[in-house]
Amino acid sequence: MSLLLNSNWSFGMSELISSIAAFLTFLAICVSLYLAQKSKTLKFKIIDKKIKINAFIEHQYQQINILNNGHTKFTCACVGYYIDRKFYFVNYIQGMKKLDNTIIEHRGNSNTHITTEQLILPTYVQEGDILQLGLWPADYDFSEIQRNNKVYIFVIINGKIYKFYTGMRFKKFKNLIKEFKHKSLHNQGGNIEKSKNLNNIYFR
Repeated sequence: MSLLLNSNWSFGMSELISSIAAFLTFLAICVSLYLAQKSKTLKFKIIDKKIKINAFIEHQYQQINILNNGHTKFTCACVGYYIDRKFYFVNYIQGMKKLDNTIIEHRGNSNTHITTEQLILPTYVQEGDILQLGLWPADYDFSEIQRNNKVYIFVIINGKIYKFYTGMRFKKFKNLIKEFKHKSLHNQGGNIEKSKNLNNIYFR
Protein backbone atom coordinates (compact mmCIF):
# COMPACT_ATOMS: atom_id res chain seq x y z
CA MET A 1 0.00 0.00 0.00
CA SER A 2 2.83 2.34 0.94
CA LEU A 3 4.56 1.53 -2.33
CA LEU A 4 1.39 2.34 -4.25
CA LEU A 5 1.05 5.74 -2.55
CA ASN A 6 4.68 6.60 -3.27
CA SER A 7 4.21 5.56 -6.88
CA ASN A 8 1.11 7.75 -7.28
CA TRP A 9 2.87 10.72 -5.64
CA SER A 10 5.89 10.34 -7.90
CA PHE A 11 3.65 10.25 -10.96
CA GLY A 12 1.82 13.38 -9.83
CA MET A 13 5.02 15.39 -9.34
CA SER A 14 6.33 14.41 -12.76
CA GLU A 15 3.05 15.45 -14.35
CA LEU A 16 3.11 18.78 -12.50
CA ILE A 17 6.67 19.48 -13.59
CA SER A 18 5.80 18.64 -17.20
CA SER A 19 2.74 20.92 -17.05
CA ILE A 20 4.78 23.82 -15.66
CA ALA A 21 7.42 23.32 -18.33
CA ALA A 22 4.77 23.24 -21.07
CA PHE A 23 3.14 26.40 -19.69
CA LEU A 24 6.46 28.24 -19.56
CA THR A 25 7.22 27.17 -23.13
CA PHE A 26 3.80 28.43 -24.25
CA LEU A 27 4.35 31.70 -22.38
CA ALA A 28 7.75 32.17 -24.03
CA ILE A 29 6.21 31.61 -27.46
CA CYS A 30 3.47 34.16 -26.72
CA VAL A 31 6.02 36.75 -25.59
CA SER A 32 8.14 36.14 -28.69
CA LEU A 33 5.11 36.55 -30.96
CA TYR A 34 4.08 39.72 -29.13
CA LEU A 35 7.53 41.27 -29.43
CA ALA A 36 7.75 40.28 -33.10
CA GLN A 37 4.37 41.86 -33.78
CA LYS A 38 5.22 44.95 -31.76
CA SER A 39 8.42 45.46 -33.73
CA LYS A 40 6.36 45.56 -36.94
CA THR A 41 3.89 48.10 -35.58
CA LEU A 42 3.82 51.37 -37.52
CA LYS A 43 5.16 54.26 -35.47
CA PHE A 44 5.76 57.79 -36.70
CA LYS A 45 5.73 61.34 -35.39
CA ILE A 46 4.86 64.60 -37.12
CA ILE A 47 7.40 66.99 -35.63
CA ASP A 48 6.15 70.29 -37.09
CA LYS A 49 2.40 69.94 -37.34
CA LYS A 50 1.82 73.30 -35.61
CA ILE A 51 2.23 76.43 -37.71
CA LYS A 52 5.10 78.57 -36.45
CA ILE A 53 3.91 82.02 -37.44
CA ASN A 54 7.28 83.82 -37.69
CA ALA A 55 8.88 81.05 -39.76
CA PHE A 56 5.69 80.69 -41.80
CA ILE A 57 5.68 84.37 -42.79
CA GLU A 58 9.43 84.53 -43.42
CA HIS A 59 9.69 81.41 -45.57
CA GLN A 60 6.14 81.41 -46.97
CA TYR A 61 5.89 77.66 -46.51
CA GLN A 62 5.27 75.19 -43.71
CA GLN A 63 7.94 72.55 -43.23
CA ILE A 64 6.59 69.12 -42.30
CA ASN A 65 8.97 66.63 -40.67
CA ILE A 66 7.80 63.02 -40.46
CA LEU A 67 9.96 60.86 -38.19
CA ASN A 68 9.87 57.06 -38.42
CA ASN A 69 10.44 56.15 -34.76
CA GLY A 70 9.27 52.55 -35.17
CA HIS A 71 11.05 49.41 -36.31
CA THR A 72 9.60 48.97 -39.78
CA LYS A 73 9.67 51.14 -42.88
CA PHE A 74 6.50 52.76 -44.21
CA THR A 75 5.42 54.57 -47.37
CA CYS A 76 4.28 58.20 -47.41
CA ALA A 77 2.11 58.81 -50.47
CA CYS A 78 0.69 62.29 -49.95
CA VAL A 79 0.78 65.40 -47.74
CA GLY A 80 -1.45 68.45 -47.80
CA TYR A 81 -4.00 70.63 -46.03
CA TYR A 82 -7.41 69.45 -44.85
CA ILE A 83 -9.97 72.23 -44.28
CA ASP A 84 -13.76 72.00 -44.04
CA ARG A 85 -13.73 68.33 -45.16
CA LYS A 86 -11.73 69.24 -48.28
CA PHE A 87 -8.26 67.97 -49.24
CA TYR A 88 -5.67 70.30 -50.80
CA PHE A 89 -2.44 68.86 -52.16
CA VAL A 90 -0.18 68.94 -55.21
CA ASN A 91 0.35 65.82 -57.27
CA TYR A 92 4.16 65.76 -57.13
CA ILE A 93 5.43 67.21 -53.88
CA GLN A 94 9.21 67.14 -53.39
CA GLY A 95 11.19 66.60 -50.24
CA MET A 96 14.21 64.88 -48.79
CA LYS A 97 15.02 62.25 -46.17
CA LYS A 98 17.65 62.39 -43.46
CA LEU A 99 18.68 59.96 -40.76
CA ASP A 100 18.10 60.89 -37.15
CA ASN A 101 20.96 62.24 -35.05
CA THR A 102 22.06 58.79 -33.90
CA ILE A 103 23.51 58.15 -37.36
CA ILE A 104 25.72 60.94 -38.70
CA GLU A 105 28.66 61.22 -41.04
CA HIS A 106 31.87 62.97 -40.12
CA ARG A 107 33.25 65.68 -42.36
CA GLY A 108 36.46 67.24 -41.12
CA ASN A 109 35.84 68.92 -37.81
CA SER A 110 32.04 68.83 -38.06
CA ASN A 111 29.27 66.25 -38.15
CA THR A 112 26.28 66.29 -40.45
CA HIS A 113 23.13 64.29 -41.03
CA ILE A 114 23.17 61.83 -43.91
CA THR A 115 20.59 63.03 -46.43
CA THR A 116 19.02 61.94 -49.69
CA GLU A 117 17.78 64.92 -51.70
CA GLN A 118 15.17 65.54 -54.38
CA LEU A 119 12.65 62.86 -53.48
CA ILE A 120 9.17 62.88 -54.96
CA LEU A 121 6.20 61.34 -53.18
CA PRO A 122 5.36 58.56 -52.78
CA THR A 123 8.50 57.43 -51.02
CA TYR A 124 9.38 54.96 -48.29
CA VAL A 125 10.76 56.05 -44.92
CA GLN A 126 13.17 53.68 -43.19
CA GLU A 127 13.56 53.24 -39.43
CA GLY A 128 15.19 56.37 -38.03
CA ASP A 129 14.62 58.46 -41.18
CA ILE A 130 13.06 61.91 -41.13
CA LEU A 131 11.07 62.82 -44.24
CA GLN A 132 11.17 66.59 -44.77
CA LEU A 133 8.50 68.21 -46.91
CA GLY A 134 7.26 71.74 -47.54
CA LEU A 135 3.66 72.89 -47.91
CA TRP A 136 3.37 76.14 -49.86
CA PRO A 137 -0.05 77.76 -49.23
CA ALA A 138 0.40 79.88 -52.35
CA ASP A 139 -0.10 76.64 -54.30
CA TYR A 140 -3.74 76.43 -53.29
CA ASP A 141 -7.03 78.09 -54.13
CA PHE A 142 -8.92 78.26 -50.83
CA SER A 143 -11.71 80.48 -52.18
CA GLU A 144 -14.36 77.80 -51.65
CA ILE A 145 -13.75 77.81 -47.89
CA GLN A 146 -16.33 80.10 -46.29
CA ARG A 147 -16.36 79.04 -42.65
CA ASN A 148 -13.73 79.63 -40.00
CA ASN A 149 -12.88 75.94 -39.64
CA LYS A 150 -9.77 74.47 -38.10
CA VAL A 151 -6.84 74.02 -40.49
CA TYR A 152 -5.30 70.53 -40.50
CA ILE A 153 -2.41 68.94 -42.30
CA PHE A 154 -2.94 65.40 -43.50
CA VAL A 155 -0.60 62.61 -44.51
CA ILE A 156 -1.26 59.29 -46.20
CA ILE A 157 0.96 56.60 -44.72
CA ASN A 158 0.63 52.95 -45.76
CA GLY A 159 -2.70 53.76 -47.39
CA LYS A 160 -4.26 55.38 -44.31
CA ILE A 161 -5.14 59.06 -43.81
CA TYR A 162 -3.90 60.80 -40.67
CA LYS A 163 -4.97 64.37 -39.77
CA PHE A 164 -3.21 66.78 -37.40
CA TYR A 165 -4.44 70.18 -36.18
CA THR A 166 -2.09 73.04 -37.06
CA GLY A 167 -3.23 75.17 -34.12
CA MET A 168 -4.85 77.72 -36.45
CA ARG A 169 -8.30 78.42 -37.84
CA PHE A 170 -8.91 79.33 -41.45
CA LYS A 171 -9.56 83.06 -41.00
CA LYS A 172 -6.18 83.65 -39.38
CA PHE A 173 -4.52 81.24 -41.83
CA LYS A 174 -5.99 83.13 -44.78
CA ASN A 175 -4.90 86.51 -43.41
CA LEU A 176 -1.34 85.24 -43.04
CA ILE A 177 -0.98 83.82 -46.51
CA LYS A 178 -2.68 86.64 -48.44
CA GLU A 179 0.52 88.67 -48.05
CA PHE A 180 2.67 86.03 -49.69
CA LYS A 181 4.11 87.60 -52.83
CA HIS A 182 5.41 84.61 -54.79
CA LYS A 183 4.15 81.18 -55.61
CA SER A 184 5.58 77.81 -54.72
CA LEU A 185 8.72 76.56 -56.45
CA HIS A 186 6.78 73.38 -57.24
CA ASN A 187 4.27 75.22 -59.40
CA GLN A 188 6.71 77.94 -60.51
CA GLY A 189 3.96 80.54 -60.29
CA GLY A 190 1.67 78.55 -62.55
CA ASN A 191 -1.21 76.27 -61.59
CA ILE A 192 -3.23 76.95 -58.44
CA GLU A 193 -4.49 73.76 -56.85
CA LYS A 194 -8.11 73.43 -55.85
CA SER A 195 -9.47 70.80 -53.48
CA LYS A 196 -9.33 67.21 -54.73
CA ASN A 197 -11.12 63.99 -54.06
CA LEU A 198 -8.65 61.56 -52.51
CA ASN A 199 -10.83 58.57 -53.41
CA ASN A 200 -10.40 59.30 -57.10
CA ILE A 201 -6.60 59.46 -56.87
CA TYR A 202 -5.37 57.20 -54.08
CA PHE A 203 -8.21 54.84 -53.25
CA ARG A 204 -9.45 53.68 -56.63
